[in-house]
Amino acid sequence: MRCRTAVLLLVVLVAAPSQAQVVFQDDFNRADSSSLGLPWEVVTGSMLQVHSGRAEQVVAAQIEDGVIVASLDLAQQTIDVDWTPVDGFSGVDGRLLARVRDANNYYAARVAQGSATDGVIIFKLVDGVYSELAQSEVPKGSSFPYHLRLTLSESSLEFRVDRPGIATVILTATDSSFTSGSFGLVGYSGWGSTAARSTYDNFVVASTDPPEIIGISWAGAWDSSTTYRAGDGVSFNGSSYISLTDNNTDNPPDMWPTAWDLIAQKGDTGATGDQGSIGPAGPQGPTGATGPAGSPGENGISGSAIGGNYPNTGNNTFLMPWGVTTSATQDNANVPLPSGTASNLVVNLTVAPGSGGSATITIRRNGVNTALTCTVSDSLRTCANTASSVTFSDGDLLSILYTEAGAAAARIRFGFQYNSP
Repeated sequence: MRCRTAVLLLVVLVAAPSQAQVVFQDDFNRADSSSLGLPWEVVTGSMLQVHSGRAEQVVAAQIEDGVIVASLDLAQQTIDVDWTPVDGFSGVDGRLLARVRDANNYYAARVAQGSATDGVIIFKLVDGVYSELAQSEVPKGSSFPYHLRLTLSESSLEFRVDRPGIATVILTATDSSFTSGSFGLVGYSGWGSTAARSTYDNFVVASTDPPEIIGISWAGAWDSSTTYRAGDGVSFNGSSYISLTDNNTDNPPDMWPTAWDLIAQKGDTGATGDQGSIGPAGPQGPTGATGPAGSPGENGISGSAIGGNYPNTGNNTFLMPWGVTTSATQDNANVPLPSGTASNLVVNLTVAPGSGGSATITIRRNGVNTALTCTVSDSLRTCANTASSVTFSDGDLLSILYTEAGAAAARIRFGFQYNSP
Protein backbone atom coordinates (compact mmCIF):
# COMPACT_ATOMS: atom_id res chain seq x y z
CA MET A 1 0.00 0.00 0.00
CA ARG A 2 1.44 3.39 -0.95
CA CYS A 3 1.64 6.20 1.56
CA ARG A 4 -0.37 9.36 0.99
CA THR A 5 1.63 12.40 -0.07
CA ALA A 6 -0.33 15.63 0.46
CA VAL A 7 0.05 19.38 0.33
CA LEU A 8 -2.23 21.78 2.17
CA LEU A 9 -4.62 23.64 -0.12
CA LEU A 10 -4.44 27.29 0.87
CA VAL A 11 -8.10 28.01 0.10
CA VAL A 12 -10.11 28.05 3.36
CA LEU A 13 -13.64 26.66 3.17
CA VAL A 14 -16.29 28.38 5.27
CA ALA A 15 -18.94 26.01 6.62
CA ALA A 16 -22.51 27.16 5.95
CA PRO A 17 -25.62 25.77 7.68
CA SER A 18 -27.13 22.91 5.67
CA GLN A 19 -30.26 20.84 5.59
CA ALA A 20 -30.19 17.12 6.31
CA GLN A 21 -28.94 15.29 3.27
CA VAL A 22 -28.94 11.62 2.35
CA VAL A 23 -25.50 10.12 2.89
CA PHE A 24 -26.41 6.48 2.27
CA GLN A 25 -29.33 4.46 0.94
CA ASP A 26 -29.97 0.88 -0.10
CA ASP A 27 -33.26 -0.51 -1.43
CA PHE A 28 -31.71 -4.01 -1.83
CA ASN A 29 -33.29 -4.15 -5.29
CA ARG A 30 -30.74 -6.46 -6.84
CA ALA A 31 -30.20 -10.14 -7.60
CA ASP A 32 -30.63 -12.60 -4.73
CA SER A 33 -27.34 -13.12 -2.91
CA SER A 34 -26.01 -14.65 0.28
CA SER A 35 -24.42 -11.28 1.09
CA LEU A 36 -25.55 -7.64 1.05
CA GLY A 37 -22.25 -6.80 -0.65
CA LEU A 38 -20.04 -3.76 -0.16
CA PRO A 39 -19.96 -1.50 1.81
CA TRP A 40 -21.91 -3.66 4.27
CA GLU A 41 -19.89 -5.68 6.78
CA VAL A 42 -20.75 -8.03 9.64
CA VAL A 43 -20.61 -6.55 13.14
CA THR A 44 -22.20 -9.48 15.00
CA GLY A 45 -23.46 -12.93 14.03
CA SER A 46 -23.73 -13.50 10.29
CA MET A 47 -24.25 -11.44 7.14
CA LEU A 48 -27.85 -10.78 6.09
CA GLN A 49 -28.85 -11.97 2.60
CA VAL A 50 -30.59 -10.27 -0.31
CA HIS A 51 -33.84 -12.07 -1.17
CA SER A 52 -36.71 -10.83 -3.34
CA GLY A 53 -35.51 -7.22 -3.14
CA ARG A 54 -35.14 -7.16 0.66
CA ALA A 55 -32.45 -7.77 3.28
CA GLU A 56 -33.29 -10.66 5.56
CA GLN A 57 -31.89 -13.21 7.96
CA VAL A 58 -30.71 -16.44 6.39
CA VAL A 59 -32.12 -18.89 8.94
CA ALA A 60 -34.72 -18.83 11.70
CA ALA A 61 -33.02 -19.51 15.02
CA GLN A 62 -32.25 -17.77 18.30
CA ILE A 63 -29.62 -15.65 16.62
CA GLU A 64 -28.53 -12.03 16.31
CA ASP A 65 -27.30 -11.06 12.83
CA GLY A 66 -25.96 -7.49 12.67
CA VAL A 67 -24.46 -5.51 9.78
CA ILE A 68 -23.13 -1.96 9.48
CA VAL A 69 -21.96 0.32 6.70
CA ALA A 70 -18.17 0.38 6.77
CA SER A 71 -15.88 3.43 6.84
CA LEU A 72 -18.38 6.08 7.97
CA ASP A 73 -18.28 8.27 11.09
CA LEU A 74 -21.29 10.57 11.66
CA ALA A 75 -22.59 12.40 14.71
CA GLN A 76 -26.08 13.55 13.63
CA GLN A 77 -28.01 10.64 12.12
CA THR A 78 -31.55 9.96 10.97
CA ILE A 79 -32.02 6.32 10.01
CA ASP A 80 -35.16 5.07 8.23
CA VAL A 81 -36.13 1.54 7.24
CA ASP A 82 -39.21 -0.59 6.55
CA TRP A 83 -39.35 -3.73 8.73
CA THR A 84 -41.46 -6.84 8.15
CA PRO A 85 -41.19 -10.17 10.03
CA VAL A 86 -41.69 -13.43 8.10
CA ASP A 87 -42.30 -17.05 9.12
CA GLY A 88 -44.29 -15.81 12.08
CA PHE A 89 -45.10 -12.60 13.94
CA SER A 90 -43.92 -13.30 17.47
CA GLY A 91 -40.49 -13.64 19.11
CA VAL A 92 -38.76 -11.40 16.56
CA ASP A 93 -37.01 -7.99 16.74
CA GLY A 94 -36.41 -5.22 14.26
CA ARG A 95 -33.37 -3.15 15.24
CA LEU A 96 -31.54 -0.04 14.07
CA LEU A 97 -27.93 0.63 15.09
CA ALA A 98 -26.44 4.13 15.39
CA ARG A 99 -23.07 5.70 16.27
CA VAL A 100 -21.52 2.24 16.09
CA ARG A 101 -17.91 2.21 17.30
CA ASP A 102 -17.52 -1.58 17.24
CA ALA A 103 -19.48 -4.76 18.04
CA ASN A 104 -19.62 -3.87 21.75
CA ASN A 105 -20.25 -0.10 21.66
CA TYR A 106 -23.26 1.53 19.99
CA TYR A 107 -26.80 2.91 20.38
CA ALA A 108 -29.75 0.83 19.18
CA ALA A 109 -33.54 1.01 18.90
CA ARG A 110 -35.68 -2.12 18.75
CA VAL A 111 -39.22 -3.28 18.20
CA ALA A 112 -39.67 -6.55 20.08
CA GLN A 113 -42.84 -8.27 18.89
CA GLY A 114 -44.41 -10.67 21.39
CA SER A 115 -47.64 -12.63 21.29
CA ALA A 116 -49.86 -9.65 22.23
CA THR A 117 -47.66 -6.55 22.54
CA ASP A 118 -44.91 -4.60 20.82
CA GLY A 119 -41.99 -3.67 23.04
CA VAL A 120 -40.43 -0.38 21.87
CA ILE A 121 -36.96 0.18 23.36
CA ILE A 122 -33.96 2.49 23.06
CA PHE A 123 -30.80 0.98 24.52
CA LYS A 124 -27.03 1.18 24.41
CA LEU A 125 -24.20 -1.33 24.52
CA VAL A 126 -21.09 -0.05 26.31
CA ASP A 127 -18.12 -2.43 26.42
CA GLY A 128 -20.64 -5.20 25.76
CA VAL A 129 -22.96 -4.27 28.65
CA TYR A 130 -26.65 -3.76 27.71
CA SER A 131 -28.52 -0.77 29.26
CA GLU A 132 -32.04 0.40 28.43
CA LEU A 133 -32.45 4.17 28.03
CA ALA A 134 -36.23 4.16 27.43
CA GLN A 135 -38.94 1.57 26.84
CA SER A 136 -42.67 1.26 26.25
CA GLU A 137 -45.10 -1.67 25.91
CA VAL A 138 -48.01 -1.10 23.48
CA PRO A 139 -50.71 -3.29 21.89
CA LYS A 140 -49.34 -5.36 19.06
CA GLY A 141 -49.86 -4.32 15.42
CA SER A 142 -50.85 -6.84 12.75
CA SER A 143 -50.17 -5.04 9.44
CA PHE A 144 -46.78 -4.50 7.88
CA PRO A 145 -44.33 -3.06 7.11
CA TYR A 146 -43.55 -1.07 10.23
CA HIS A 147 -41.59 2.07 9.36
CA LEU A 148 -38.76 2.57 11.87
CA ARG A 149 -36.94 5.90 12.31
CA LEU A 150 -34.09 6.56 14.76
CA THR A 151 -32.87 10.17 15.05
CA LEU A 152 -29.76 11.23 16.98
CA SER A 153 -28.96 14.93 17.51
CA GLU A 154 -26.22 15.81 19.98
CA SER A 155 -27.22 13.84 23.15
CA SER A 156 -30.91 13.38 22.15
CA LEU A 157 -32.29 10.12 20.76
CA GLU A 158 -35.78 9.66 19.29
CA PHE A 159 -37.25 6.36 18.08
CA ARG A 160 -40.43 6.57 15.99
CA VAL A 161 -42.41 3.44 14.96
CA ASP A 162 -45.16 4.00 12.37
CA ARG A 163 -47.50 0.97 12.29
CA PRO A 164 -50.23 0.66 9.61
CA GLY A 165 -53.74 1.01 11.10
CA ILE A 166 -52.57 1.53 14.67
CA ALA A 167 -51.09 4.31 16.78
CA THR A 168 -47.58 5.58 16.07
CA VAL A 169 -45.11 5.10 18.95
CA ILE A 170 -42.54 7.80 19.72
CA LEU A 171 -39.87 7.15 22.35
CA THR A 172 -37.15 9.61 23.47
CA ALA A 173 -34.01 9.41 25.56
CA THR A 174 -30.91 11.43 26.44
CA ASP A 175 -27.38 10.02 26.61
CA SER A 176 -23.85 11.11 25.72
CA SER A 177 -21.92 7.84 25.76
CA PHE A 178 -21.16 8.01 22.02
CA THR A 179 -20.71 11.17 19.94
CA SER A 180 -20.30 9.64 16.47
CA GLY A 181 -19.97 6.39 14.56
CA SER A 182 -21.45 4.27 11.80
CA PHE A 183 -24.95 2.76 11.50
CA GLY A 184 -26.65 -0.48 10.51
CA LEU A 185 -29.29 -3.17 11.04
CA VAL A 186 -29.82 -6.20 13.23
CA GLY A 187 -32.10 -9.13 12.59
CA TYR A 188 -32.85 -10.77 15.96
CA SER A 189 -35.11 -13.81 16.06
CA GLY A 190 -35.96 -16.94 17.89
CA TRP A 191 -36.71 -15.68 21.37
CA GLY A 192 -39.58 -17.74 22.73
CA SER A 193 -38.57 -20.64 20.42
CA THR A 194 -40.30 -19.11 17.37
CA ALA A 195 -39.30 -19.39 13.73
CA ALA A 196 -39.87 -15.74 12.78
CA ARG A 197 -37.20 -13.78 10.91
CA SER A 198 -36.62 -10.08 10.18
CA THR A 199 -36.65 -8.53 6.70
CA TYR A 200 -35.78 -4.93 5.79
CA ASP A 201 -36.35 -2.62 2.83
CA ASN A 202 -35.71 1.02 1.82
CA PHE A 203 -32.81 1.73 4.18
CA VAL A 204 -31.93 5.46 4.16
CA VAL A 205 -29.54 7.51 6.31
CA ALA A 206 -29.48 11.31 6.37
CA SER A 207 -27.17 13.61 8.33
CA THR A 208 -26.96 17.27 9.26
CA ASP A 209 -23.31 17.05 10.30
CA PRO A 210 -21.76 20.46 9.47
CA PRO A 211 -18.49 20.38 7.55
CA GLU A 212 -15.73 20.83 10.10
CA ILE A 213 -12.99 21.07 7.50
CA ILE A 214 -11.33 24.50 7.32
CA GLY A 215 -8.78 23.39 4.73
CA ILE A 216 -8.11 20.54 2.33
CA SER A 217 -4.98 18.42 2.27
CA TRP A 218 -4.71 18.08 -1.49
CA ALA A 219 -3.49 14.59 -2.44
CA GLY A 220 -3.61 14.87 -6.24
CA ALA A 221 -5.30 12.38 -8.54
CA TRP A 222 -7.23 9.60 -6.73
CA ASP A 223 -5.34 6.29 -6.56
CA SER A 224 -6.91 2.98 -5.53
CA SER A 225 -3.83 1.88 -3.59
CA THR A 226 -3.53 5.05 -1.47
CA THR A 227 -5.11 5.28 2.01
CA TYR A 228 -6.74 8.69 2.53
CA ARG A 229 -7.69 10.52 5.75
CA ALA A 230 -10.72 12.68 6.43
CA GLY A 231 -10.10 16.07 4.80
CA ASP A 232 -7.92 14.76 1.96
CA GLY A 233 -8.87 16.17 -1.43
CA VAL A 234 -8.47 14.36 -4.76
CA SER A 235 -9.27 14.84 -8.43
CA PHE A 236 -11.23 12.12 -10.21
CA ASN A 237 -12.58 12.14 -13.80
CA GLY A 238 -12.39 15.93 -13.97
CA SER A 239 -14.16 16.56 -10.62
CA SER A 240 -12.82 17.19 -7.10
CA TYR A 241 -13.79 15.25 -3.98
CA ILE A 242 -13.01 15.39 -0.26
CA SER A 243 -12.60 12.31 1.94
CA LEU A 244 -15.19 12.03 4.72
CA THR A 245 -13.41 9.29 6.67
CA ASP A 246 -10.03 7.98 7.73
CA ASN A 247 -8.70 4.66 6.37
CA ASN A 248 -10.37 5.43 3.04
CA THR A 249 -8.85 2.94 0.58
CA ASP A 250 -9.98 1.69 -2.85
CA ASN A 251 -13.36 3.51 -2.73
CA PRO A 252 -13.91 5.24 -6.13
CA PRO A 253 -15.19 8.76 -5.29
CA ASP A 254 -18.07 8.69 -7.78
CA MET A 255 -19.41 5.39 -6.35
CA TRP A 256 -18.96 5.87 -2.57
CA PRO A 257 -20.96 8.85 -1.27
CA THR A 258 -20.40 7.53 2.25
CA ALA A 259 -16.65 7.96 1.85
CA TRP A 260 -16.37 11.02 -0.46
CA ASP A 261 -18.18 14.33 -0.91
CA LEU A 262 -18.19 16.23 -4.22
CA ILE A 263 -16.68 19.71 -3.85
CA ALA A 264 -16.24 20.75 -7.51
CA GLN A 265 -17.94 19.03 -10.43
CA LYS A 266 -16.47 18.84 -13.90
CA GLY A 267 -18.11 21.45 -16.14
CA ASP A 268 -19.99 20.68 -19.32
CA THR A 269 -18.13 20.81 -22.61
CA GLY A 270 -18.44 24.27 -24.10
CA ALA A 271 -19.87 25.05 -27.52
CA THR A 272 -17.54 24.72 -30.50
CA GLY A 273 -16.14 28.09 -31.52
CA ASP A 274 -16.18 29.52 -35.05
CA GLN A 275 -13.52 28.26 -37.41
CA GLY A 276 -10.69 30.71 -37.85
CA SER A 277 -9.51 31.95 -41.22
CA ILE A 278 -6.89 29.94 -43.07
CA GLY A 279 -3.44 31.35 -42.61
CA PRO A 280 -1.03 31.99 -45.49
CA ALA A 281 1.03 29.12 -46.83
CA GLY A 282 4.52 28.98 -45.43
CA PRO A 283 7.63 28.77 -47.62
CA GLN A 284 8.67 25.34 -48.82
CA GLY A 285 11.54 23.98 -46.83
CA PRO A 286 14.63 22.40 -48.40
CA THR A 287 14.66 18.70 -49.26
CA GLY A 288 16.12 16.71 -46.44
CA ALA A 289 19.18 14.51 -46.82
CA THR A 290 18.69 10.95 -48.00
CA GLY A 291 18.81 8.55 -45.12
CA PRO A 292 21.15 5.55 -45.05
CA ALA A 293 20.07 2.40 -46.83
CA GLY A 294 18.57 -0.24 -44.63
CA SER A 295 20.34 -3.55 -44.08
CA PRO A 296 19.35 -6.32 -46.53
CA GLY A 297 16.67 -8.66 -45.37
CA GLU A 298 17.24 -12.33 -44.63
CA ASN A 299 17.01 -14.83 -47.45
CA GLY A 300 13.57 -16.30 -47.80
CA ILE A 301 12.77 -20.02 -47.96
CA SER A 302 12.57 -21.53 -51.42
CA GLY A 303 9.93 -24.13 -51.98
CA SER A 304 9.31 -26.73 -54.68
CA ALA A 305 7.17 -29.76 -55.37
CA ILE A 306 8.53 -33.26 -56.02
CA GLY A 307 6.26 -35.76 -57.71
CA GLY A 308 5.64 -38.12 -60.60
CA ASN A 309 3.11 -40.22 -62.58
CA TYR A 310 3.90 -43.92 -63.02
CA PRO A 311 2.31 -46.96 -64.61
CA ASN A 312 1.32 -49.90 -62.40
CA THR A 313 4.66 -51.14 -61.16
CA GLY A 314 4.10 -53.95 -58.65
CA ASN A 315 5.13 -54.36 -55.06
CA ASN A 316 8.41 -53.06 -53.56
CA THR A 317 9.52 -50.78 -56.37
CA PHE A 318 11.19 -47.38 -56.25
CA LEU A 319 9.82 -44.39 -58.11
CA MET A 320 12.28 -41.98 -59.74
CA PRO A 321 11.31 -38.36 -58.78
CA TRP A 322 10.06 -35.97 -61.49
CA GLY A 323 9.34 -38.69 -64.01
CA VAL A 324 7.72 -42.04 -64.88
CA THR A 325 10.71 -44.33 -64.32
CA THR A 326 10.64 -47.10 -61.69
CA SER A 327 13.23 -49.59 -60.49
CA ALA A 328 13.37 -52.62 -58.23
CA THR A 329 16.80 -51.39 -57.06
CA GLN A 330 16.90 -48.39 -54.73
CA ASP A 331 20.37 -47.21 -55.89
CA ASN A 332 19.01 -46.83 -59.42
CA ALA A 333 16.22 -44.48 -58.24
CA ASN A 334 17.51 -42.39 -55.31
CA VAL A 335 18.71 -38.76 -55.70
CA PRO A 336 20.76 -36.41 -53.47
CA LEU A 337 19.10 -33.26 -52.09
CA PRO A 338 20.25 -29.93 -50.64
CA SER A 339 19.34 -29.38 -46.99
CA GLY A 340 15.61 -28.81 -46.50
CA THR A 341 12.34 -30.28 -45.28
CA ALA A 342 9.90 -32.63 -47.03
CA SER A 343 6.23 -32.45 -46.02
CA ASN A 344 2.60 -32.53 -47.21
CA LEU A 345 2.62 -35.86 -49.09
CA VAL A 346 -0.42 -36.57 -51.31
CA VAL A 347 -1.14 -39.74 -53.34
CA ASN A 348 -3.70 -40.35 -56.10
CA LEU A 349 -4.45 -43.61 -57.95
CA THR A 350 -6.44 -43.84 -61.17
CA VAL A 351 -8.21 -46.97 -59.81
CA ALA A 352 -9.06 -47.71 -56.16
CA PRO A 353 -7.20 -50.73 -54.64
CA GLY A 354 -10.50 -52.58 -54.04
CA SER A 355 -11.86 -54.35 -50.96
CA GLY A 356 -8.99 -55.42 -48.69
CA GLY A 357 -6.38 -53.93 -51.03
CA SER A 358 -3.93 -51.11 -50.32
CA ALA A 359 -1.16 -49.09 -51.95
CA THR A 360 1.47 -47.12 -49.98
CA ILE A 361 4.01 -44.43 -50.85
CA THR A 362 6.85 -43.96 -48.28
CA ILE A 363 9.54 -41.25 -48.38
CA ARG A 364 12.94 -42.69 -47.42
CA ARG A 365 16.10 -40.90 -46.30
CA ASN A 366 19.44 -42.61 -46.89
CA GLY A 367 17.63 -45.93 -47.42
CA VAL A 368 15.52 -45.74 -44.22
CA ASN A 369 11.73 -45.32 -44.07
CA THR A 370 10.50 -42.03 -42.53
CA ALA A 371 7.19 -40.99 -40.97
CA LEU A 372 6.23 -39.23 -44.20
CA THR A 373 4.12 -42.05 -45.66
CA CYS A 374 0.59 -42.36 -47.06
CA THR A 375 -1.67 -45.40 -47.74
CA VAL A 376 -4.64 -45.62 -50.13
CA SER A 377 -6.97 -48.55 -49.32
CA ASP A 378 -10.25 -50.24 -50.20
CA SER A 379 -12.57 -48.00 -52.24
CA LEU A 380 -10.53 -44.80 -51.82
CA ARG A 381 -8.29 -43.38 -54.52
CA THR A 382 -6.47 -40.66 -52.58
CA CYS A 383 -4.70 -40.05 -49.29
CA ALA A 384 -2.69 -37.19 -47.69
CA ASN A 385 -0.17 -36.84 -44.84
CA THR A 386 0.07 -33.21 -43.73
CA ALA A 387 1.10 -33.97 -40.14
CA SER A 388 4.58 -35.45 -40.69
CA SER A 389 7.77 -33.90 -42.08
CA VAL A 390 11.35 -35.11 -42.78
CA THR A 391 14.52 -33.00 -42.55
CA PHE A 392 17.35 -33.59 -45.05
CA SER A 393 20.96 -32.42 -44.80
CA ASP A 394 23.08 -31.50 -47.81
CA GLY A 395 23.75 -34.69 -49.80
CA ASP A 396 21.20 -36.92 -48.06
CA LEU A 397 19.66 -39.43 -50.49
CA LEU A 398 15.95 -39.35 -51.21
CA SER A 399 14.14 -42.48 -52.40
CA ILE A 400 10.42 -43.12 -52.87
CA LEU A 401 9.18 -46.65 -52.07
CA TYR A 402 5.95 -48.03 -53.49
CA THR A 403 4.35 -51.09 -51.86
CA GLU A 404 0.97 -52.72 -52.44
CA ALA A 405 -1.13 -55.61 -51.16
CA GLY A 406 -3.95 -57.00 -53.30
CA ALA A 407 -4.37 -53.69 -55.11
CA ALA A 408 -6.01 -53.42 -58.54
CA ALA A 409 -3.79 -52.24 -61.38
CA ALA A 410 -3.68 -48.44 -61.53
CA ARG A 411 -1.42 -45.55 -62.43
CA ILE A 412 0.39 -44.18 -59.39
CA ARG A 413 0.58 -40.40 -58.91
CA PHE A 414 2.11 -38.55 -55.98
CA GLY A 415 3.55 -35.19 -54.94
CA PHE A 416 5.08 -33.61 -51.85
CA GLN A 417 6.47 -30.23 -50.82
CA TYR A 418 10.19 -29.60 -50.37
CA ASN A 419 11.41 -26.36 -48.78
CA SER A 420 15.10 -25.42 -48.80
CA PRO A 421 16.64 -22.34 -47.09
